[in-house]
Amino acid sequence: MALAGTDLHAREKFSYGLDIQGFEKLPDSTVRQTFENHSVLLNKNSEPFASVSNLRARLKQDVDLMRRILRAEGYYNNQITEKLSRRENRFDVIITLIPGPRYILDKIEITYTTTPDEEIREKAFAALALEKGTPLRSEETITAQTRMIVAFPELGFPFARVEDRKIVVDHATRTASVEFIVTPGIRIRFGNVEFEGLSSVNESYPARMISWQPGEFFSQQKVDDLRSRLSGTGLFRSIKITLADQETVDRDIIVEVTENKHRTISVSGGYATSDGLSSDASWQHRNIFGNGEKLLIGAHLAEIEQSLSARLDKPNFRRLDQTLIIETSLKNENTDAYDALTADGRVGLERLLTNNLAASVSVFSQYSDISNSDNDRNYWLAALPVGVRWDNSNDILDPTKGFRASVSTAPSFIFNGSNEFYLRSEINVSGYYPLDGDHDFVLAARARVGSVYGISFDELPAKERFFSGGGGSVRGYGYQDIGPRDASGDPTGGRSVAEINAEMRVHISDTLSLVPFMDGGNVYEKVLPRFTGFRWGAGLGVRYHTSFGPLRVDAATPLNRLPGESRFHLYISLGQAF
Repeated sequence: MALAGTDLHAREKFSYGLDIQGFEKLPDSTVRQTFENHSVLLNKNSEPFASVSNLRARLKQDVDLMRRILRAEGYYNNQITEKLSRRENRFDVIITLIPGPRYILDKIEITYTTTPDEEIREKAFAALALEKGTPLRSEETITAQTRMIVAFPELGFPFARVEDRKIVVDHATRTASVEFIVTPGIRIRFGNVEFEGLSSVNESYPARMISWQPGEFFSQQKVDDLRSRLSGTGLFRSIKITLADQETVDRDIIVEVTENKHRTISVSGGYATSDGLSSDASWQHRNIFGNGEKLLIGAHLAEIEQSLSARLDKPNFRRLDQTLIIETSLKNENTDAYDALTADGRVGLERLLTNNLAASVSVFSQYSDISNSDNDRNYWLAALPVGVRWDNSNDILDPTKGFRASVSTAPSFIFNGSNEFYLRSEINVSGYYPLDGDHDFVLAARARVGSVYGISFDELPAKERFFSGGGGSVRGYGYQDIGPRDASGDPTGGRSVAEINAEMRVHISDTLSLVPFMDGGNVYEKVLPRFTGFRWGAGLGVRYHTSFGPLRVDAATPLNRLPGESRFHLYISLGQAF
């Protein structure tokens, strides 16, 4: 394929056309794309050329470049010709390539300066992932060498290195052999682990994160896992893991850390047209008992809700990647749907199954005193919530790619004279898809479905019903304003809910984003959502990106507004809407 008739102006007085012939003889576009990315004639056309010899120098650079690219792709018997002609102030440049046959790998071997046992040799060779009969490509050969040398520390050889890589080409058979010369070094075993720099953290806590036993062969992955676990605690500002300088095969591991400050005070605020101002304050200690336990005490103050809460997380409880959670709260709510005074407590376990998947189970108890338009009632609630969640998004407060999903269900019992049993379940899904490499355009979407089964609508307490509307669900409406209403016009909630949200997050600078959005949803008295009668809202948001997360300002309007509903709602908070 040719780049015929491409006029590249080096300066106003001269121009040249570049025609490259022969790309069509290649099986793919790799050579063409690599050449176009690095070509002097194509990419430096804005630089003036002072003479014909200067243009010839550029042409020679491109011919040499083409030859190197072809050889790197396995075309060792290529032929390249160039032609430069002039018509007045225009130069015509023609590069013709004949790639020739592609050479293939015929022999692959690893030569050792000191030979390890057969099992190690087999695993190192398998790590190359090179196959006889495949095209000889420089990039694949270099990548194979990297895979092999990374494999050695996993086999107990942390000091292995490649001394040389030899490629021998046989033009008669159009084949090549590749030889890697490796010095594996000594195979070492884990010795003892020594922690340095600990002050308020008990040594037994990070020691529990070690996944190997003394005497095991060294594994770089296990060392990296320890570093990742230590970093994930948030207790340390710096972590350095090294091998002790010892002459023996058993080598001690030295873990040098610098502790972070463990106490944090935070204050935040928000605003919504229908809810008014709100504020939050919290105090956190991330090492309250010396073993990474996190204690969080918080207060929330708003026109429709006031609360006090406390939560204690004990990480690595009984086993790695398992957290014991104990929390309690006291809350007063005054909404259009109900007035409620509640006190609750929860004890639960959350286990990280993989890097992205977690499961949880807990025991929950709550005392509630609720009044609404139907009646006043107080009751005890006991529940056993269980759930799983998946999260591979790249940021907690401001994700630009990835996927989140959670499924939860809670068998629940109400004790208030006539005991009731029901099952409350909910599914939440959200996704973030960047439309460009810099993540300046991100499409975000969210869906929520919930259902309560096993109890009548009238017997289900108002606080256990589903509601919709507001800055955290369907924007354009007031808090809990979507769904069935009583004779007085107050929302009653329902036994099922369905919501959907979509946003386009557009970065216009390093600190500002514009976010057009559209939300929809409805609440139903029936057990299952009907996905009909959706109330829709749309609007435009602004995000101011800070080091601790985006500040969100959303302005929205209802698209199918009912009489008496506001035409405009404003929401201000920290973090994305979802």
